[in-house]
Amino acid sequence: VSLTVRTQAAKGLRAADRGGTSDPYAVLHLQGAKNWERKTKTLFKTINPVWGEDFSVTCLLGQALEKPLTIAIFDDDVVSADDLLGTARLDLTSILGPFCTTGGQGYKLKLPVTIGKGRKAAPPTAGKPIAP
Repeated sequence: VSLTVRTQAAKGLRAADRGGTSDPYAVLHLQGAKNWERKTKTLFKTINPVWGEDFSVTCLLGQALEKPLTIAIFDDDVVSADDLLGTARLDLTSILGPFCTTGGQGYKLKLPVTIGKGRKAAPPTAGKPIAP
């Protein structure tokens, strides 16, 4: 199966730097797919980053379903360790399950993931399938 994950945006992140902003970047990790990991670019001085970056992974369907997709947002720090701003885990079983019953035909799915302020994350919510 080939998955494309779009890291669209985050809103209202915790301000981790002086001046009331952060320097956020997101790290996506899919452990079941041979520890696939990707990182967005860092956007400076914002608590409402818009990345709009796509990442693709090709793996066996069983590997994709084995572990959740983890998304972590960090504040980039030059002098000290980067600060964790929030995390979310997305169970791909509910998303890829319908794929298993479509005879292998692909479809696109718009899936917003909400990460709450600070270290507490709201659970991700699934969107509806959209036309290819």
